[in-house]
Amino acid sequence: MKPSFVVVDAAVGVKREVSRKFGRHEKKFTLLPYHEELSSELDARFEHIKHGLVIAVLVNEQRPALVNYIFALKTYVSTYGFRFTREEHMQLIQLVYLILVRKNQWADVIKYAAKAIEDLVNKSYIGYEELTLDWEPVYQLYYGASYGKIEEVEGKNLRNAVFRLKRFYRPADSPKIWSKIQVHLSPFYSTKEFCDLALLFLPIRMITEDHKKYGAIQWFDTMWKMYEVVEMGDKWGSELPNLFATLAYNNPDFMDWSPIYDTVFTRSIRTMGLSIREGKTPVGDSSAAASIGGLARIVVATLGGPKGCQRHLERMMKMVEPFMHPSNESGHTLLVLVFLQNILQEMVNRYKEERIKKHKRNVPKSYYLTDDDIAKFTDAVLPSLLYAMYTKDGAVSKTPAKLVMMLCALCPGRVFPKVFEHIYPAIFAVDEPHRLTQTLNCLFELVFLISQDNNSDLPRTPMEKDWILEMEEIRSPASPITKYSLKKLGEDLSFDIRAQLKTFRCHLFYLVEMLIEAIDINDVEKANIAIQNLTLIFYMVAIRDYSDCIKYHTLTDEEKALCKMSARLPVLAEMALDKMLDIIQCLSVTAPKDSSSAIGSFKDLATKEGDEEKVLKKAINRCVAAIFKNADDPVTSKLGRKMLQFVKTNQFESSLATDMIASMMASMTYAEDLDVSASWFVSLASSLLSTTSENYIQYKDVCVEMIDLLVSCKSKVAYTVGSYL
Repeated sequence: MKPSFVVVDAAVGVKREVSRKFGRHEKKFTLLPYHEELSSELDARFEHIKHGLVIAVLVNEQRPALVNYIFALKTYVSTYGFRFTREEHMQLIQLVYLILVRKNQWADVIKYAAKAIEDLVNKSYIGYEELTLDWEPVYQLYYGASYGKIEEVEGKNLRNAVFRLKRFYRPADSPKIWSKIQVHLSPFYSTKEFCDLALLFLPIRMITEDHKKYGAIQWFDTMWKMYEVVEMGDKWGSELPNLFATLAYNNPDFMDWSPIYDTVFTRSIRTMGLSIREGKTPVGDSSAAASIGGLARIVVATLGGPKGCQRHLERMMKMVEPFMHPSNESGHTLLVLVFLQNILQEMVNRYKEERIKKHKRNVPKSYYLTDDDIAKFTDAVLPSLLYAMYTKDGAVSKTPAKLVMMLCALCPGRVFPKVFEHIYPAIFAVDEPHRLTQTLNCLFELVFLISQDNNSDLPRTPMEKDWILEMEEIRSPASPITKYSLKKLGEDLSFDIRAQLKTFRCHLFYLVEMLIEAIDINDVEKANIAIQNLTLIFYMVAIRDYSDCIKYHTLTDEEKALCKMSARLPVLAEMALDKMLDIIQCLSVTAPKDSSSAIGSFKDLATKEGDEEKVLKKAINRCVAAIFKNADDPVTSKLGRKMLQFVKTNQFESSLATDMIASMMASMTYAEDLDVSASWFVSLASSLLSTTSENYIQYKDVCVEMIDLLVSCKSKVAYTVGSYL
């Protein structure tokens, strides 16, 4: 009998859907073997929803028909994306908009329509050029719900929909909108109303010519003056910076932004709780922390270009740097880290939009970030981040490492050398254990970027010390790596290996060597983070000797040098396994709880695992699984024999050591894993037999065949699913 299983060609499904010219829709369903049938069902469902909406509107069946169909549309869009054409998309937006602003509309219909508009407009590229809507009905609805007499509708349920709809207002309507909103800037109204309406209704996304004629030219001076004057207003402090940042980012040529830099950076310093005057207590308004994100957006939006804010940023970060020293840690540390996190995230988003995304930033090229702009930004921010790595606040101790990783992704040539100058001395240090732990946390975030550094032409900041030569010189003659030193590896090469190691990938070999030495049972926290780093590296790098690749492939001199150095990988894996076995051997004997108990007795009361032991046990299991999963057969056989010899020649008198060695053996046994597509179908198979006995009997042959296949797999997941079935 032929096998009943099928192979899914997802490319065919993707090509079929692309030919239908859908919008931004979910493509993951093309992995399903019944994708074509699912597509037909989804088409029928969408047609049913579309016709149901139209009929409910025509026959004026507001409840429950219209509510149910709007909810069905929202669910369809949130689950499957924009699985319809652009014309249908615009028609749906217009239809739901008319339902929303209909006079005397039911409150629950308004609520569901607002939620549907959020999903329909979010992540779409439709603007006023293709679809125009009237702003006045939306204004009347929102004002009545928030500040007027429409009591049955809550204004907070409309805010997101109202905000997203303003992209469809004609630029020529901006003066009318401003005139309507400006009335509220008087003693008879609350300033909160004025600010709220301005933020929700003033169109921002339009071309610069329209802004100079209709848009920001009308309201920018007034809004900025209010922001400078008003100190204690929550709305002004937290939301207005986002308005200015959006304008500066999308229309950098609208005006000369340099006059606002002093105010922006002064407010930024105040929001971080810092003071530039000696003996003065920093004073900020109640919205200081909430406005950090908006101020960071303004800073990033005004970087680069003819009159960027780079000099102001450098001056501010030079002032911030001493406050981030570990000896000056205080309440401001968290606020500074939040500001740095926001500014780095915005910088990464801008980098992606200008250099990676298909839809690039639609501004003159002179306002794009140059490599020099990114390098200057990195030089300004990096010193404060390196100080922040050693913060003692446990709640934020891992945040600086993630921020260094983000900055490293932007400019690796300048960040890696500075980070290595912290990592290598920290591993050598013996009197500052916290220094090693925190630098290893940073290394954990950077390992992947180090392994991907393959551009030898990238400008790199020189390091104060050649750490590669330093490691070669201080290595013990008894180390197994000694016979794989650079000097011996380069004997049969026509070039100097060290001179050709221009990228930072080669540092992984030395970092692994140092991490193995950092595994110490007397410092569980250090050992845990060291093993975590080793696990990540062993998962990324195949553990095998690539030296022979030089004979069969055309490689650059650096690639040849790396292939030669790969001869160390099997040895390093064996050294790591030896270290972890030493830990188990140290844990094999437990101290007795009282004088009547024997040392190492299984009846000893000290059999319960502590928190540190649980963490260390999990880390060792994962590292062993990584080694046996990513090593070739000769390495796996050698390490397996070493494990067998260890078990045969050692006596484990504590339950902890026995459990750890058993877990390591299980990790070795089930180290082979499935690929992503196979895992997907195995997870589907786990629920197939949750059906009636009639269905099971009807498809008995298929079920038995499937179970036989699963239980014959070497993967733990597949075998477990098959045994449960």
